[in-house]
Amino acid sequence: MLNKNYLLLTLRLYRGLIIFSALFVGFMQFLIVWIFASFDYMPVIEAFLNQLPQQMRVLFSEQFLTYLSINGAAAFGFNHPLVLLLLGLLTITASSRQIAGEAENGILELHLAYPIQRKTLFITLWFSISLMLFIVILCGLIGSLISLFLKAKLSLDIILPLLKIVVNLWILFVLVMSYSLLISSVENEGSKAGILSAVITLLFYFIFFLGSIWTFLDQIQILNIFHYYQPQKHMFHQISLLKNLSVLVVLIIICFNLGLRQFIRRDIP
Repeated sequence: MLNKNYLLLTLRLYRGLIIFSALFVGFMQFLIVWIFASFDYMPVIEAFLNQLPQQMRVLFSEQFLTYLSINGAAAFGFNHPLVLLLLGLLTITASSRQIAGEAENGILELHLAYPIQRKTLFITLWFSISLMLFIVILCGLIGSLISLFLKAKLSLDIILPLLKIVVNLWILFVLVMSYSLLISSVENEGSKAGILSAVITLLFYFIFFLGSIWTFLDQIQILNIFHYYQPQKHMFHQISLLKNLSVLVVLIIICFNLGLRQFIRRDIP
């Protein structure tokens, strides 16, 4: 079902971006854990809280202080805006360029001139971008584990939640890739497909972020894809990985099938 030549071609096209993203995300995870494990932060936090009025101290719950631990730092690294931004850049760039972008410049027509079915090309592209994301996220996990090992903080209590987090993160961006490919299959210009995919993803993110400030947005968060990726809650066993993956996988299947159907039916300029 996969075309090996097209898979290798796609990976070569984005080799530089994959390597940069993998090194950046891996280093970010390493650095965040290393810095947090190198300082005794609790006396500073306690001194800060002691200076606050009693009425304000209640805002800082025990859960908040729990997040300010080495476990919380390891989870936060995979939710850092720069990490999410880089994963989104890789996902949307590859998705928009490989269909709409190549249809615009005539390369897609050249691909289809070879004995390769449209279905095979679409599935191979979907798999290759999923593989790119897996490589980058895996490097992030390796960076965290190395830092935890060097700081003698490595244990099953942190390894197992980290595995849940990286799986959840990977599936989240496979979903972003799936609806980006759907958009790319509809559009005839790579720039338009990329912009539309980026706008949708940013709207999801900002609405989820604002939901932590404005409680009236809580009612619609169930419709937000980022609601199904909350690494800190995974780290402290406050959320179900199965529930998150169930929702995201269903959306992936829907977007994948719609994108495949549209790609098979579309006219190639």
